[in-house]
Amino acid sequence: EWGIDLRSDSAKGISEDGSTWWRKSGEDLGDDGYRCRWTVMGGKSGDNRAEWTETWWEKVDHSGYKELGAEKSGCNGLGDTWWETWKEVFWHDDVNDISFIEKSADKWARDGTAREWNERWSDKYNSTGWTEKGAIKTGRNGTQSWYITATGFHSVPVAATRALMANRT
Repeated sequence: EWGIDLRSDSAKGISEDGSTWWRKSGEDLGDDGYRCRWTVMGGKSGDNRAEWTETWWEKVDHSGYKELGAEKSGCNGLGDTWWETWKEVFWHDDVNDISFIEKSADKWARDGTAREWNERWSDKYNSTGWTEKGAIKTGRNGTQSWYITATGFHSVPVAATRALMANRT
């Protein structure tokens, strides 16, 4: 059963330029030591033509799983809109005694004339020295579009990977 902390911290205000902002923070609790601390913040310009939202979180559980992440989005009166997210995850496979780190990001934007782009990337590492890196970029301008992808698998010295893992735990 999930325990959601409804007594979370919140605030709001108005800046000198007339823009408004709000913030809410809390902590969610679950089974097996699951805990997620989060903050959501947003605002609007004084003329209400632009708005934005940001979310940050930290997740952990008793298995050693750890995650940091963020998501941001916004739009304006010109029709421009955007969204992005990133996260870093660490976990340990107890059966095979291998630690893993994954980093990823996804960014998307479209302007008021429907020009659009998207970029996704990820880096994956484990304590045996294995790595995988990948990226995808796409775009569109009217009837023209493009797509680029790159993926690579690498084996790096185990000592270098272990040093990376030691700095993350």
